[in-house]
Amino acid sequence: MPLPVLAKQRPRRPGDCRAERRVPGGPEKARRPGAVAPRAVGGPAPAEPHRWAEPLRRLHSGHIGDYVAWLPAGTALLGALALTGVLTG
Repeated sequence: MPLPVLAKQRPRRPGDCRAERRVPGGPEKARRPGAVAPRAVGGPAPAEPHRWAEPLRRLHSGHIGDYVAWLPAGTALLGALALTGVLTG
C-alpha cells in the first residue's frame, strides 16, 4: 500500500532555511569572548579566598560523599530560589 502524499512540496530556494540566513555581527560576536577568555583564565589567582566562603570550605572535605551530599543541597537551594522568583512574579 503506497503512502499518501499530504502536501505538494515546492523546490527550496536560497534563504528558505533559517541556517542559511546571516546573523548580523555573528563572527564578531564569536570573536569577543575568544579574545577575553585567555585574560580571564590566565590571570593570577587571588592570594586569599573570600572570607564568606570559609565556613563552606570547612564543611567540604573533598571526599566523594561530600559531592553526593552537596548536589541535592545545591539543587534544593536553586529550586527554592527559582520557585520564589516564579511565585513573586
